[in-house]
Amino acid sequence: MINEFSKSFDTELHVHLYGCLTAEDVWELGQDALKDEAKLEWFCDEFEKVEGRRPDWRKYWTNLSGIELLRKDYEFTSPGPFPAFQSRFNLLHALFPIKSNDASVLKKVMQRDAAAGLRHVEYRCFVPPYLIEGGFSEYVTTLTSAAAKFSMERAGEFTARIILSIPRINVAAAARWQEIKNWLLANQNKAEARYLVGIDFCQTEEGFPPEEKAWFFSEIE
Repeated sequence: MINEFSKSFDTELHVHLYGCLTAEDVWELGQDALKDEAKLEWFCDEFEKVEGRRPDWRKYWTNLSGIELLRKDYEFTSPGPFPAFQSRFNLLHALFPIKSNDASVLKKVMQRDAAAGLRHVEYRCFVPPYLIEGGFSEYVTTLTSAAAKFSMERAGEFTARIILSIPRINVAAAARWQEIKNWLLANQNKAEARYLVGIDFCQTEEGFPPEEKAWFFSEIE
């Protein structure tokens, strides 16, 4: 979410792409999304485990107060444990599974940020494990190409950059880092390569002290 300090400088250096989606965004995009009932019921199952109540996702788009029902089940408005946040964030996983050739969420968020008066934003984008088996390169190219196109169309007014989020588990982090290096080498002469500017460690922080990543930072150096 854009904070007032960042906004005063027209810059936001730490936003998670899907975390930028407001309840209104989710409701609007969700109207046209192909709804996978099994995934949405999974969202309800996980939500109920944490919150003790079960959402009725069908009412989001059939009830006159549907957007308010969605807001109640989606917005995380007070301090709480990570599982409570995740139980709400799962709605995005259910409605908008990441596809290697889809930049619709990024485009939606860039448009709103540019309209809000921001001039430079760096988006942290999660790469799901299933894309590692096939689709990683296409997904990174899709993101960086969309960021490049949008930025060039608004030259001097707005620039977007991509940061890839990788797991904290060392084995997975090493494998993801190798994929990133391979992509950078393969695309080093393409304009969109300069739109990938960083790496972010994601998901649960507890149990992963910084000293365990000394090998990673020494390799980047």
